[in-house]
Amino acid sequence: MRNRFLLMIVAVAAAGLLLLSLRQQRIAVIHNMSTLHHALDADRARLWQLRAEVASLARPGMLKAEPHDDWAAAVPAWRESDTNDVR
Repeated sequence: MRNRFLLMIVAVAAAGLLLLSLRQQRIAVIHNMSTLHHALDADRARLWQLRAEVASLARPGMLKAEPHDDWAAAVPAWRESDTNDVR
């Protein structure tokens, strides 16, 4: 009887350690995902800044940006009068 009880305690302890290990791995993966998402957001913001700069240098007359829109400078304004313009 005592051997079964000790065996049960060891089995429960091993299962608990396994669950704690899996939980720690999950926390580490979620942390890595969060770090990657932050880096992706920073890269995306930098990419929009570069697109806006390239667009303003390439065709400044086609851009129509508002002062409060950081990304609007990267989007060319639609002009119906310039149908022969090659984009």
